[in-house]
Amino acid sequence: MTEVVIRSVTLRKVDLPPKVVRTDAIQLFVTQETLLLTLHCSDGIDATGYAYTTGTGGTSVMALLQDHLVTRLIGRSPMDNKAI
Repeated sequence: MTEVVIRSVTLRKVDLPPKVVRTDAIQLFVTQETLLLTLHCSDGIDATGYAYTTGTGGTSVMALLQDHLVTRLIGRSPMDNKAI
């Protein structure tokens, strides 16, 4: 049996405005930046995970993923999640 590996990764950022703007003494929550990462595996299965911010920093997280982490996933087993 051939080992299943990650062939490619898709990154997306979706801005979801809250129904009600929330604020406190530290921050103003005007949008939820939802970051979606989809693994495309050699067996045809796609798996998606997500994280989010309260409106700032999403593009920085996306750049970190794209520039440094995604390339390390290619060719790895998706079942090796502890090591990854």
